[in-house]
Amino acid sequence: MIQTRDDLRLYLQEDRRVNLGNITRKQLLKARIKDIGGYSAYRFLYALRHLEYYINNSRRSPLHKLACGYWRMRYGRLAKRYRIEIPPLTTGYGLRISHTIGGGIVFSICTVGNYLDVRQFTTIGIKTDGRAEERPVLGDHVYLGCGVSIIGNVHIGDHAVIGAGSVVTKDIPAHAIAVGNPCRVISIKEA
Repeated sequence: MIQTRDDLRLYLQEDRRVNLGNITRKQLLKARIKDIGGYSAYRFLYALRHLEYYINNSRRSPLHKLACGYWRMRYGRLAKRYRIEIPPLTTGYGLRISHTIGGGIVFSICTVGNYLDVRQFTTIGIKTDGRAEERPVLGDHVYLGCGVSIIGNVHIGDHAVIGAGSVVTKDIPAHAIAVGNPCRVISIKEA
């Protein structure tokens, strides 16, 4: 949860590191001109993190409310452009979005830990509207392949790997590798 400027700086730093690596400002300018995938993801996350900060601090002053409106507009435009729906205040830092050009990433009501690695055409959400207590919960360092669907009251443990095209409707333990429709654990990695 982004409460202070230091929290915002941490989130932005980790999001930049996982999406762009340790690149210089000159290389960042080239990435911006070419609009490569990592930069597109970082642009989206930059707007998302600022929006989260101003949502949490919108009671401070009218200027904070104005800034919150600006970042909400910026976030909405980038979400529409890249076809990514990740609501504010749901993800931890270090979110890596691969293949933003393909888009199709939809997070509904969910709780996501730090360092999630997500691919295109991924859906995370609840089964029916109005039952927010049955939301998916993802741990830290989780990898989601292309086309993964996580639906309902599901808990995915830390360091889990979910294969491409999987439909997750049951809990996945920590350090597990799971695939299939319906998703099942095929092995558990050593910690």
